[in-house]
Amino acid sequence: MKVLTSAQMKAAEAGAVLSGSSYFSLMERAGLGAADAVQRLIPMEGRSCLLFCGRGNNGGDGFIAAVRFQELGAKVAVVLTDGYPTTREAKEAYDRVVEADLPVALYSGNEEKIRQLCGHTDVIVDAIYGTGFRLPLDEPHREICQLINRSICAVVALDLPTGVCADTGEADPQAVRADFTAVFHAYKPAHLTDPSLPLCGRLLPVEIGIPEDLPAEEGPVHLLTDRELVAEQFPPRPRESHKGNFGHLLCVVGSDRYLGAAVLAAEGAARAGAGYVQIASTPQVCRFVAQRVPSCILLPLEGSREEQLSALEEALNRCSALLVGCGLGDSPQTAQLVGHLLSKSTVPVVLDADALNAAARNIDLLHERDCPLLLTPHLGEMGRLLQMEPQEVAASRLPLASAFARQHQVHLLLKGPATTIHTPEGDVYYNHTGTPGMARAGSGDVLAGMVGALAARWIPLPLVAACGAWIHGRAGELAARRRSEEAMLPTDLLDAIGDVFLEWKD
Repeated sequence: MKVLTSAQMKAAEAGAVLSGSSYFSLMERAGLGAADAVQRLIPMEGRSCLLFCGRGNNGGDGFIAAVRFQELGAKVAVVLTDGYPTTREAKEAYDRVVEADLPVALYSGNEEKIRQLCGHTDVIVDAIYGTGFRLPLDEPHREICQLINRSICAVVALDLPTGVCADTGEADPQAVRADFTAVFHAYKPAHLTDPSLPLCGRLLPVEIGIPEDLPAEEGPVHLLTDRELVAEQFPPRPRESHKGNFGHLLCVVGSDRYLGAAVLAAEGAARAGAGYVQIASTPQVCRFVAQRVPSCILLPLEGSREEQLSALEEALNRCSALLVGCGLGDSPQTAQLVGHLLSKSTVPVVLDADALNAAARNIDLLHERDCPLLLTPHLGEMGRLLQMEPQEVAASRLPLASAFARQHQVHLLLKGPATTIHTPEGDVYYNHTGTPGMARAGSGDVLAGMVGALAARWIPLPLVAACGAWIHGRAGELAARRRSEEAMLPTDLLDAIGDVFLEWKD
């Protein structure tokens, strides 16, 4: 299913009308489709259903759904949250409600009666605001949302829960918490990102009659990464292949304190198909990696600082991508190293972990380069890059991450339960693979190695990040199935990467 912003959705609707449809027919299909989607999950015969309808077209969708629920045998009542409908299509839909002789009440003046109804109904439908909502919630809608959230019945939102911004995922503190959301024609960014994603509950796609072949509206591309997109980047290897065809990744990772980070990144890169994986680190780290990932090329960094930098520059001239950060340690020496490598590299660079902390202390490092750059922060690291608290980033992660990627001309893989990838051009990829069992130290090192390997294979950076996140998350799902979310380890992710590739090869 597509991902469209509110403006792109509006353009798609206009395109459908130009192709011979009408705005009312789109509304009719939306309301009927939503009601039928609910019916498949909650048989409505004999159940009570209370619909809260706004005065715009989202309310119109609700009016159509109300009549359909009555046809399905439900006992239906409609609440007008902010007066009578104001758009032509919503007025026409409201006429259907009147013709069906459904009970209708204005919220204003009937608050206590409606409060009692909420406590005894089986299903509540939120048809107050759709994609046109902008923060903050006004009254009486804030009060109505609180009322809906206090109910113990099933809550269904039409297109979006009221209080959620379609394009950013930002949500009012009192936004409706839906159990199900009927999604009309296309996902909106808010369906796929935090903090709004958990407010949507289970997503129920509903087609409303917009042709699939309409020309795309100009503007940034939003895509939900799926198996087909990922598999396209991994065609069968030609029979005459050799290791040089699959890239050379140089990993400047690990320290004597964080030996395991280097191993996890190294094997993550190897499992993701890099032809060569080279580890540049302390002699102790190199010995540790050699015992656990013997296919790696080793570059022990010894001698003076100048000799070490010279060795790194020589290795940099032979690689097709560079990974810096995992387990390096947070120190002034790390910051100097990151700055030096960025200034010297002409191949794609992936910055993770301590390399991100170095950039956060001197953001100019991101501009003193001639190489494509991919950053892989979690919320804490993103907060340091933005000089904000993690909870502030979490509340507005989509617009903040997109603005950062544009401002600094970097690719950004912002990790989390709903990982997003942001490009310098404003495109966004959404990832929905993964499991809470991956929330442990070391999972990010595996991901960093994987995306480094894909960058070394000359895959475009947006797809490097999108594919890496998808495969990593899917490996986590398979590992959790075998080991449980509680007991799985980052090494189980490594073991599952090959199974992910086999799923589509088979």
